[in-house]
Amino acid sequence: MSLPTAVFRDPVRMLGLGIRGIGRIPARYALVLAAVYALVIMVIGPLARLLALTAMAKAGIRTLTLDNATQLFSSPVPLILIGITVAIVVCATFVLTATLFVVADLHLSQARPSVFLLVTRVAAALGALSRPESVLLALTACVLAPVAGFALFSPLTSGLALPPFIGREFAKTGPGSLGLHLAGALLVYLCFRTALIIPLTVVTGRRPSRTFVTSLAATHRDGLRMAILLGLGYTVTWLASRLATTLLGLAVDGLSGAVDAGMLEAGARSGTGFMALASSTLFGYLIVAQARRVAGLASVEPPVSTLKARPRRRALVIGTAALGLLTGVVTAQPGALALTPTSSDALVIAHRGYDSGGVENTIGALEAAVPFNPDLVEVDIQQTGDGGFVASHDTNLFVLAGLNRNIYEMTTAEVTSTTVRMTGNSDRIPTMTDYVRRAQELGQPLLIELKVTGHEKPGFVRDLLAELERVDALESNVYHSLSESTVSQITRLHPELRVGLTLGLLFGAPPLALDVDFYTIEQSSYTTEFIDAAHTLGREVYVWTVNGDLGMRRFLRDGADGLVTDRLGRANHYRGLIGPGADYVPGDARDALIADDIWR
Repeated sequence: MSLPTAVFRDPVRMLGLGIRGIGRIPARYALVLAAVYALVIMVIGPLARLLALTAMAKAGIRTLTLDNATQLFSSPVPLILIGITVAIVVCATFVLTATLFVVADLHLSQARPSVFLLVTRVAAALGALSRPESVLLALTACVLAPVAGFALFSPLTSGLALPPFIGREFAKTGPGSLGLHLAGALLVYLCFRTALIIPLTVVTGRRPSRTFVTSLAATHRDGLRMAILLGLGYTVTWLASRLATTLLGLAVDGLSGAVDAGMLEAGARSGTGFMALASSTLFGYLIVAQARRVAGLASVEPPVSTLKARPRRRALVIGTAALGLLTGVVTAQPGALALTPTSSDALVIAHRGYDSGGVENTIGALEAAVPFNPDLVEVDIQQTGDGGFVASHDTNLFVLAGLNRNIYEMTTAEVTSTTVRMTGNSDRIPTMTDYVRRAQELGQPLLIELKVTGHEKPGFVRDLLAELERVDALESNVYHSLSESTVSQITRLHPELRVGLTLGLLFGAPPLALDVDFYTIEQSSYTTEFIDAAHTLGREVYVWTVNGDLGMRRFLRDGADGLVTDRLGRANHYRGLIGPGADYVPGDARDALIADDIWR
């Protein structure tokens, strides 16, 4: 067999063996796996969240953001609680991973099924993983792998990802987009080169520092074949998971009028949970098979089933289904699948205008947005070095103009004579006055964000509002900012204005310190709990920057009060479907299940 043929044929054969192998795992092992997975999701996850919220409360924090995160380390009690939270998450990840790998190893070695042996081996594996060098291993398993898009073995941190707004900023230009993709490729490469550390530790009992070297050598020597194997596994499990969630969603759509909504949701959640567990088991099987090959252990073939195994297989199906149903019942949230939908009259807000028709925050982008009839057009305003105000998001002009200068170091004339380019369009940076006057001519209200760089002149908030008042554009627009002090000044100077607080990455409840009309939150920090708490306070929630169809539908169904988006046509379309008086829309259940899918 030629080398290229062997490189492709062997991974295909191994994937086939893996798919058949997970169907032959003894029932007792499958039940242990399901129990551990359910324990991590249903008990450890909520416990970790509770400890984190308690730590915040002890530190006097209601809403955790990047600005106040250092307060968690200001006194011993919250610091200890955060340490315990991190330790619990890492231990839960290691327990689940070790259990998956030990089950695969016992199955591949054709050892006689024994729960006692399984528990003993898992305990030994956890002992080997408790070495000091495992701190870096925990970072990889709990943080880097989920960020790279592989969170099957770390469900508690599966939500970790590069926030979409950061990716968008890099993707504004070709070089930035290339750099972002290269960084992602490097992260995937690092995770790949270290992928065999834990399975080799489980299989051989050696400490992680030694298996680290072995993993590097093995992925270098046999990297192409292993990459093809894991790539095939990823593709198959992604397709199977997406097919399952789609079919489950269609089933919910078809039965929503005849079956109790709670039962439907529990069944659907159970199905997606089962698929996640099956995917994790398959990958555990594939990686352990590779680790056994590297370690020189015999047999990567699954044991042949016998007639005596059939009763056990029936027990497997019944037991796993029962445990899956229990998981679905416990984790289901009323209305989470939009079976009792919340109708929406949310605002559609054009993010920095319409960048497909012009460079963001320019008059061209404003004019391109108006035909879509947005409720508001968002625009970023910041101060120049001579005290003027211009419309620009980026403080440094290198990305959009190739000019490595900061706006706060330039005069207004210098800034407005600068040409910016984006998505094939070019334009000049406008002054704030020119921008708002054009908006007035178009009859377009604005959502004005005050960008605070720390280099503003004294009284810049008063000066900005006075300039808007001079052109009769003060009360016709809405305002928000990431700066709490800026928001406070606006509400103090002009309490009649509609003002909101912008929040980037956050965890916890809405802040109470400021009496604002709304919050603008980044979609990666969105939770239904936050929206419910804000509505209880009588405050609205706008979500940014929502460009995906799934996110639009879900946020609208959950009662978000506004979508800040670059895709105005799609946002208007979905608001029309999910507007006031709208009933259940077929596809809502599918969307909700896909949003919670491990492979989303």
